[in-house]
Amino acid sequence: MYSLEKMTIGNLFKRNLRLFPEKTIQVLEDGKRQTYREIDERTNRLANGLLSLGLRKGDHVAIMAMNCLEYMEYQLATAKIGIVSVLINHLAPKDRILYMLENSDSKAIIFESRYLNSLLAYRENLLKLKNYIIIRREQETKNIKDLIDYEYLIEKSPDTEINADVNIYDPNSIIFTTGTTGHPKAVRKSMAADLYHSIGSVIYYPNYDATFKLGLPAYTHLVSLLVPPQFHLGGQAVTLRPLILPGTIVLMSTFDPENFLRLIDREKINTSWVQPAMLYKIKNLPDEIITKYDRSSLITIICGSTSLKEKERKALESFFFNARLGSCYAATEFGIVSYVTSEELTATRPENLGLPVFSADIKIAGKDGAELPRNEIGEIWVRSPALPINCEYYKDEESTEKGFKDGWAIVGDMGWQDEKGYIYYYGRSDDIIMTGGEKVSPLSIEEVIQQNQKVDTVVVIGMPDEKWQEAVTAAVIPIKGTNLSQQEIMDFCRGKVANYEIPKKVYIVNELPIGPTGKLDRKALKKILLQK
Repeated sequence: MYSLEKMTIGNLFKRNLRLFPEKTIQVLEDGKRQTYREIDERTNRLANGLLSLGLRKGDHVAIMAMNCLEYMEYQLATAKIGIVSVLINHLAPKDRILYMLENSDSKAIIFESRYLNSLLAYRENLLKLKNYIIIRREQETKNIKDLIDYEYLIEKSPDTEINADVNIYDPNSIIFTTGTTGHPKAVRKSMAADLYHSIGSVIYYPNYDATFKLGLPAYTHLVSLLVPPQFHLGGQAVTLRPLILPGTIVLMSTFDPENFLRLIDREKINTSWVQPAMLYKIKNLPDEIITKYDRSSLITIICGSTSLKEKERKALESFFFNARLGSCYAATEFGIVSYVTSEELTATRPENLGLPVFSADIKIAGKDGAELPRNEIGEIWVRSPALPINCEYYKDEESTEKGFKDGWAIVGDMGWQDEKGYIYYYGRSDDIIMTGGEKVSPLSIEEVIQQNQKVDTVVVIGMPDEKWQEAVTAAVIPIKGTNLSQQEIMDFCRGKVANYEIPKKVYIVNELPIGPTGKLDRKALKKILLQK
C-alpha cells in the first residue's frame, strides 16, 4: 500500500485488520455483532465464491437488500477483487428496479429473500443476469432451481486472501440517482471517487470534536449510527468508513423514532445523520418514551440538507443537547463539495451551503456556462474528484449531455454566491414555483412561516392553477396542542413576503411524506395534495 494507486479499500482495511482484529466493525439493530477478523474471513470466502462462479475483475454484481451486515461484506469482497458493486434501490417501483438491473449489465445479484418473487418475475427480461445469490431471511424460503444460497457460497469457499491487481482508479461502484421523474441515472464511480466522498465527509463533519471529547485519535474509533439506506450515497459512505478509518457502524434497517433513540442509548452512538423530518417523528413520541433513553453520547450530527431552517437547526441542537451540528452539500454525481457549520449558519442565512471543500470547485453559471457575478441567481455547477468515470452517466448519452459540461456536473440546483464566497441554495430548478409570471423559491416562504409560534413544520410547493399557472401552496404541521387555521398562515405572511409569494392555498396536515434518506419528499406531497 505504499503508492497512491494501491491505496485501495482492500489495502486500507488490511491495515485496520492488522491493528484491531477483535474490534467490532458493525452491529445490527438486533444486537448481532461482527469483528474486523470475522468480516475479513467472510469477505475472503465471498470473494472466492464469486470468482468460482466465473465472475472476474470489472464484472458488475448487484445487491438488493435493506440495511444489513451482508452489505458491508459485499462492498468489501467486491472491492478486494475489483468487481463493480451495483447498488439497487429496493424502494423504487418495479419498473425502475427492472431498468436498473437491465441497464447496469449486472451478471449476478445478491438479494434478500423478501425480493425473491419480484426477481423471479423479472427473470425472463434479465438475460445478462446469470447468478442469483439469495440471503435467506425466512427458513421456509422455497428451494428454486439455480438459486445460490449466500451462506452456503461462503461456507464452501476458501478463506484465502486473493492477491488481485486492483488500484484506486478502477471502476468500483454504480449508484443510481433517485429517478423521481423518468428513469434513474446510473453513476459509475472509481474507487478513488468512492474513497473521496467517504474520507471527505469524515474530515468536514464535526467528527474531530467527537474524538477530541472522547480522548480518541482524530477521526477514528467513533460509533456511527447508519440511518440512510446503504444503496444511497450517504449510506455507502458510512458503510465504507470503518474499512478506511477504524470505527464501528450500527445499522438500522429502516428509520423508526423509538428504535433510533434506543440504539443511541444501547450502543452509545457518537455520530449520526439526522434530518428535521426525523426529529419531528421523534418528538411526537410520548414524553415517557423520549426520557427513557440517554442521548448524551451523540456528540456530532450531520444534516445533509440543502436548506436547514433556523427553527429546525435550533430544534436539532436543543434536542441533541451534547452534539455539534454541521451540514454538507453533496450529490450522487459529485460527492461532498461544500460544508457549513452551525456557527456559520447562525451568522449568515439558513440557505448557506458553506464554502467549497478543499478539493472541489463550485460556480454559479448562466445557461451558457459562463460564471455569473456575485449575488446573481443561476445554476450550481460543480467539479470534484468524485465525478463519475468519463464524466458521464453509464450508458445514457441523453442524460450525460444535460448533466455534464466541460468537466462540470449540473444536477438542477439553483443558487447564488455572496462576496465572501459562500454558496447559497435557491432551490431545485423543478421546485421553483412559476406564479403569475414570477419565479418564486419556496425556501424563503418556508422560513417565514416557520417563525410562526404555532408551526412545527412547513413545506411550500407549487400546485397547478388556472389563474396563476402554479399557486403557492403551504402544507403545515401545527405544534402539538395548538389550533391553526389556513387564514392565520396567510395573514402571518403579509408584509413578510411579496404579495405574490403569500400562499394561495394552505393545508393543515398531520404528517409529511419522507423519502428514503429522511428528507421531506416534495413530489410525493404534491401527489397527495392533488388528491384532496
